[in-house]
Amino acid sequence: VGRNGGEGRRLVVKSPVHTSRVRVLLEMFPEAQFIFVHRHPEDTFRSAAHLADAYYWYTYLSKPSDLEITDFIIRQMETLHADYFRDRDLIPQGNLVEVSFAELNSDIASTFQRIYAALSLPSWELPDGGKRAIEYMSGLAGFKKNSHKALSERHRHLLRQRLAFVYNDLGYQQD
Repeated sequence: VGRNGGEGRRLVVKSPVHTSRVRVLLEMFPEAQFIFVHRHPEDTFRSAAHLADAYYWYTYLSKPSDLEITDFIIRQMETLHADYFRDRDLIPQGNLVEVSFAELNSDIASTFQRIYAALSLPSWELPDGGKRAIEYMSGLAGFKKNSHKALSERHRHLLRQRLAFVYNDLGYQQD
């Protein structure tokens, strides 16, 4: 979250590729605040694989193999997390909060309160504070999330092997 120069307004950039751009974002917005929402690597992979299966074929000049797609997704995950872990210490104290997707999903109100407190955002009780976010999120209660194919043992092994540093840093079990 970075201040965009407007009175009391903020620019919110929600795109996974910006996970690799902490250094650049801080150069552009030295007072930027960051909310890093992370998911279990296996859930992230399954979601990315679904996206690739459903949408990427529009962009292909020639169809890649399943192995090439798998490698592409894992390389993206490696790069994004390695860059983020390398650069997150550049973020000034009090300008970063890390939240798991599971935490956000299970208790929206407490998670938003924690985010607001960690970033010293205006009072949670103000009409334009976190209450609006909770009302918005509550309105999504009927939203049906994508269901993804089960992860094969081969994919699980590749993820655990290549992304062990992500599992470890973010505290995810490698059952």
